[in-house]
Amino acid sequence: MKKIKSIPNPNAISKLEFDFIQSSDPQIPQYQEKKDTYKGRMISMSDSFYLKLNNYLKSNPTEGNRSSFMVRIVSEYIDKKQSNV
Repeated sequence: MKKIKSIPNPNAISKLEFDFIQSSDPQIPQYQEKKDTYKGRMISMSDSFYLKLNNYLKSNPTEGNRSSFMVRIVSEYIDKKQSNV
Protein backbone atom coordinates (compact mmCIF):
# COMPACT_ATOMS: atom_id res chain seq x y z
CA MET A 1 0.00 0.00 0.00
CA LYS A 2 1.32 3.45 -0.94
CA LYS A 3 1.88 6.00 1.76
CA ILE A 4 0.10 9.29 1.04
CA LYS A 5 2.31 12.35 1.40
CA SER A 6 0.83 15.25 3.30
CA ILE A 7 0.62 18.56 1.50
CA PRO A 8 2.17 21.42 3.50
CA ASN A 9 -0.16 24.31 4.25
CA PRO A 10 1.16 27.39 2.37
CA ASN A 11 -0.74 29.64 4.80
CA ALA A 12 0.73 28.10 7.94
CA ILE A 13 2.41 30.56 10.25
CA SER A 14 6.17 30.17 10.58
CA LYS A 15 8.10 30.08 13.87
CA LEU A 16 9.60 33.50 13.07
CA GLU A 17 6.15 35.02 12.45
CA PHE A 18 4.77 33.42 15.61
CA ASP A 19 7.64 34.83 17.71
CA PHE A 20 7.12 38.29 16.19
CA ILE A 21 3.41 38.24 17.01
CA GLN A 22 4.11 37.10 20.58
CA SER A 23 6.64 39.89 21.11
CA SER A 24 4.45 42.63 19.56
CA ASP A 25 3.12 45.46 21.68
CA PRO A 26 -0.01 44.23 23.51
CA GLN A 27 -1.38 47.80 23.45
CA ILE A 28 -2.14 47.58 19.72
CA PRO A 29 -5.93 47.74 19.38
CA GLN A 30 -7.41 44.52 18.07
CA TYR A 31 -10.81 43.61 16.72
CA GLN A 32 -12.71 42.67 19.89
CA GLU A 33 -15.84 41.05 18.50
CA LYS A 34 -14.61 37.49 17.92
CA LYS A 35 -16.80 34.66 16.74
CA ASP A 36 -16.43 30.93 17.26
CA THR A 37 -16.39 30.34 13.53
CA TYR A 38 -15.20 32.55 10.72
CA LYS A 39 -17.94 34.18 8.68
CA GLY A 40 -16.84 35.91 5.52
CA ARG A 41 -18.16 39.31 4.62
CA MET A 42 -20.35 39.62 1.55
CA ILE A 43 -18.63 42.77 0.35
CA SER A 44 -15.41 44.55 1.17
CA MET A 45 -15.98 46.87 4.12
CA SER A 46 -13.86 48.43 6.82
CA ASP A 47 -13.95 47.05 10.35
CA SER A 48 -15.45 50.31 11.62
CA PHE A 49 -18.33 50.12 9.11
CA TYR A 50 -18.86 46.44 9.92
CA LEU A 51 -19.15 47.31 13.64
CA LYS A 52 -21.48 50.26 12.94
CA LEU A 53 -23.73 48.03 10.83
CA ASN A 54 -23.78 45.31 13.50
CA ASN A 55 -24.58 47.85 16.23
CA TYR A 56 -27.36 49.37 14.12
CA LEU A 57 -28.92 45.97 13.45
CA LYS A 58 -28.63 44.99 17.13
CA SER A 59 -30.46 48.14 18.21
CA ASN A 60 -33.07 47.78 15.41
CA PRO A 61 -34.03 44.09 15.35
CA THR A 62 -37.00 44.75 13.05
CA GLU A 63 -34.54 45.46 10.21
CA GLY A 64 -33.67 41.75 9.97
CA ASN A 65 -30.27 40.17 9.60
CA ARG A 66 -27.30 41.72 7.79
CA SER A 67 -27.81 40.07 4.40
CA SER A 68 -31.56 40.74 4.15
CA PHE A 69 -31.01 44.35 5.27
CA MET A 70 -28.35 44.95 2.60
CA VAL A 71 -30.43 43.27 -0.13
CA ARG A 72 -33.42 45.45 0.79
CA ILE A 73 -31.34 48.65 0.76
CA VAL A 74 -29.76 47.80 -2.61
CA SER A 75 -33.17 46.87 -4.03
CA GLU A 76 -34.63 50.23 -2.94
CA TYR A 77 -31.63 52.03 -4.46
CA ILE A 78 -32.07 50.22 -7.80
CA ASP A 79 -35.83 50.97 -7.82
CA LYS A 80 -35.17 54.69 -7.22
CA LYS A 81 -32.54 54.77 -9.99
CA GLN A 82 -34.86 53.07 -12.48
CA SER A 83 -37.80 55.33 -11.65
CA ASN A 84 -35.64 58.44 -12.23
CA VAL A 85 -34.65 57.33 -15.75
